[in-house]
Amino acid sequence: MDTDFELHRIPVTISKPIRIPPRSNRSAQDSIPISSISSPFVPNPFVLYTYALRTPYTFLNFQNYYSDIKLFNMSPHRRYLNEGTCIGFLTYRKKSVIGQKPDSTTQKSFEVAGTSGLTSAPNDLSDTRVASSKSFGVTGSTGEIPVLHDLLADRVSDKALSSSDNYVFHLRKPAVDDSLRMLKTFDITKHSIAHTRIEHVINTVPHSPPASRPYTQPDKEEAMNSMDTSTSISIIRHEHTVLPLYFILSDSHGKNLPSISKAPHYQITTRSISGLQWMNTYNHTICTQTVLNSPSISSILSSATGVLFFIGTNSVRSMPALRIIQQVGAIVNMIRLNHHHIDHVDKITMAATFPCLKVSSRFPTIDLLLNNINLYNQQLQLLSRRLGFSFIDFHITPEHLHRDHLHLQRQYNNILHTTIVQYFGAIKAKQVKSPQSQHRSSKAITRRNKQRHEKLKEKQQQHTLTRALSSSWTIPDIKKHIKTLRNKICSNTFGH
Repeated sequence: MDTDFELHRIPVTISKPIRIPPRSNRSAQDSIPISSISSPFVPNPFVLYTYALRTPYTFLNFQNYYSDIKLFNMSPHRRYLNEGTCIGFLTYRKKSVIGQKPDSTTQKSFEVAGTSGLTSAPNDLSDTRVASSKSFGVTGSTGEIPVLHDLLADRVSDKALSSSDNYVFHLRKPAVDDSLRMLKTFDITKHSIAHTRIEHVINTVPHSPPASRPYTQPDKEEAMNSMDTSTSISIIRHEHTVLPLYFILSDSHGKNLPSISKAPHYQITTRSISGLQWMNTYNHTICTQTVLNSPSISSILSSATGVLFFIGTNSVRSMPALRIIQQVGAIVNMIRLNHHHIDHVDKITMAATFPCLKVSSRFPTIDLLLNNINLYNQQLQLLSRRLGFSFIDFHITPEHLHRDHLHLQRQYNNILHTTIVQYFGAIKAKQVKSPQSQHRSSKAITRRNKQRHEKLKEKQQQHTLTRALSSSWTIPDIKKHIKTLRNKICSNTFGH
């Protein structure tokens, strides 16, 4: 009989209610009906996209039925996830025999295809579809919306599941080795015996005591202290030498910009790709989303202080402006999801698209093309206010264009570089804080306050307080009143 692998899904649900503030992230504990498994994770598009939630996780490792996942709320409203909310599915393949009805009692475990050596998950489910009549609800700003589990399961597209198959069959060997090592180390299905070279620790069954450090080791401590000191000194020197990095991703308009430009207080790195568009499903080499996820660009963004996008001409010549704006919004959210330090309004900047007189098949006349460009620039500026990023206009006119009606003339190339340098310089100037009252020690603050109090006391001694008294007041009455107020003024005058 022939064998085959059937693709199945396991629902991943929230085990505890969680509240996510606007434009922030929270860690949530999720659970599955299987004790332990490591499998690709497919987010539930109905829950995530309807309530503007995102997660970078594509692979989850469950131990004792639980795992942790980080959810990002990209909307300006607070989101609340109830207990039991289905946020996605684990995908696995189960070996089946063609022509024979599967028997759940005879099968001991599910087999995950393509991950040879991984611990198989125990068959804790009575049905491979893991269907349930329990309804899952997500509460947003409008209330709770119950959604049946089967409806959620059907909403997962075949494309998403096919992409998860690629993760199953094309896992790299280092990832498999790391998973095997972790599963072997934290295997809770059997008693663990500690393997240690410390003589005073005795291995016991079923569990051995933790290896402590009862005796001091001065030679090792001295070596570690010297290592920490040298490391801290090198880190301090590194902090003083490294300048803030601003990254520019451009289409062919930025080909004349220097690839690396250094200023006294910052440096600029430019990457120019001819034909670059915001989205291109046919050629990934000129798709901005794919370029940003490439290892080389992603490493630059991880250390960049800010990023400037100089893209748009190729997109507005082949696509309506409103559709491009949706792509730009998705890319901004993706950057903030993958690079949490690029979250300020000055750290993401979009440049307005230049005028273009080179018509295309989508916009066969100059008027149609210019109207689409103007609409794109207007909507891009509105999007910057809504999502919180910066917008810059180079004020390029058709008179600046070359004979190809697309690029700038050579004598106007300096406009771009000068404007960019001035823009980043203004951003850096706003970020520079006043050096006064920085890194002041507690002793310096105490000494400064003491000096201020002494000066104030000298000023108070130079002042004279005068009050008019009634003739009915006697000297003993005045003394008694002054003593009550604990005022030493005029004590010598009325003293005996």
